[in-house]
Amino acid sequence: MRSRLVKTASGLLAIVALLGACSSGGSHERGEAAATTVVAGAGSSATSSAPGAAARHVTMPTVSGPITGPGEPWNAIADVAGDSGYTSQEYFISGHATSYRVRGKLATDGRWDAEADTNAPYETRILVHRPTDPAKFNGTVVLEWLNVSAGFETAPDFLFTQRELLRAGYAWVGVSAQKGGIDPAASGGVLGIEPLKGMNPKRYAPLHHPGDQYSYDIFTQASAAVRARGARSPLGGLPVRRVIADGESQSAFRMVDYIDAVQPLTHAFDGFLVHSRWALGTPLNPDQTPPGDAIIRTDQSVPVLQVQSETDVPKYLTARQRDTAHVRTWEIAGTSHVDANVLANAMGCTSPVNSGPEVYVMDAALSALNTWMGNSADVPPTAPRIEVAADGSIERDADGNAKGGIRTPQLDVPIATLSGEGGTGPDFCKIAGTTKPFSGAKAVSLYGSKDAYMTKFDAAMADAIHKGFLLQADATAMDAAAAAAWPTS
Repeated sequence: MRSRLVKTASGLLAIVALLGACSSGGSHERGEAAATTVVAGAGSSATSSAPGAAARHVTMPTVSGPITGPGEPWNAIADVAGDSGYTSQEYFISGHATSYRVRGKLATDGRWDAEADTNAPYETRILVHRPTDPAKFNGTVVLEWLNVSAGFETAPDFLFTQRELLRAGYAWVGVSAQKGGIDPAASGGVLGIEPLKGMNPKRYAPLHHPGDQYSYDIFTQASAAVRARGARSPLGGLPVRRVIADGESQSAFRMVDYIDAVQPLTHAFDGFLVHSRWALGTPLNPDQTPPGDAIIRTDQSVPVLQVQSETDVPKYLTARQRDTAHVRTWEIAGTSHVDANVLANAMGCTSPVNSGPEVYVMDAALSALNTWMGNSADVPPTAPRIEVAADGSIERDADGNAKGGIRTPQLDVPIATLSGEGGTGPDFCKIAGTTKPFSGAKAVSLYGSKDAYMTKFDAAMADAIHKGFLLQADATAMDAAAAAAWPTS
């Protein structure tokens, strides 16, 4: 079970990103046909590697651990050990990391010709949740780029997808890729929470980070560490078949840079889950910041699934792109950048935060991406886009709910207005959306009774499951939540 501290910390997912964000107008989509080659650096090209193919330009780091003290790990995640059937451990990885520089134009098509630049020593940590019984491991590791927007590390996508992660037998690894997650001098914590060396100076004394221009290679080296099968394997020697690179919010911004600049050099990942990106560029190095409206390059051959909450849609419109053979984008109506599943109202929001079904669609997204990596012909469904007006605002129905996008029973059989906008309170509440329940009288006028409502809800849920946007495994939990939400006054 998540500790109160962890759940509270996870609410501050994107403060820094929020302060620098701006809404983008327009609703166009950009893209082009997928090509069969990728830029391999140094002016050459190489045939795109299939999932599981040997990586290029990947350095194996030194792995130390599991770390046993002093003190306990500062976890940006829940401790899932015990009756969950999972083992939770912390490791340090160290070595020399490379920074990257793009030669030529940083074009919005994402086809960046990157090359190795400088080199520096580092030591960081990774957090590992793995099935204790090897027979329950499904062969896939989700490597999450821990989010540092709050001035300390959080693991938003672990919280969004933990039901599917644990029941389906994934291993999850959180990577302290950025300096702001380690060094108190690089970032200012809030709520009395600090980066690692501020929370436990003795335990994390060995850690040192040379700067975020090296974060991309540190993340690559973490992928090499989890694939290792030796005595010091962080996964206890589990046979890893696929590794997903995962990032939410500011970490998703960096996923875009990684896909467009670094993956063609390393071929380190078998798929990417890019969750809640905006049209913001993050620096590759101190003097090169890519354009925020860059799309996912279409000439790479590993699956990329972008998932956007309703909050994110107006903020990434200039980077919207058409689906291709290797890129899918899902936009979820009635959801927010952070929601009630990862953000407690005790954080100070003065309006009820969004309680939409994003967690359940994220479960389906993870499952779909994993299936797609295993069989390139088993492509996730193409999703309708949320409808957007000429000024970039979201089109809404008479109840205030978004039109278009992935439809869930909460939107097609509504008993509340679920918006990704309008949150009030501290700054991060603006990306937490709102929930405005219908009155009991309105619910009865729409459906007649709670039982009739649940019948319609179940039919809409079955349709979303059939389309591939929800999982049958979540049906019972969704039913319970819907029944509990029926308004009585």
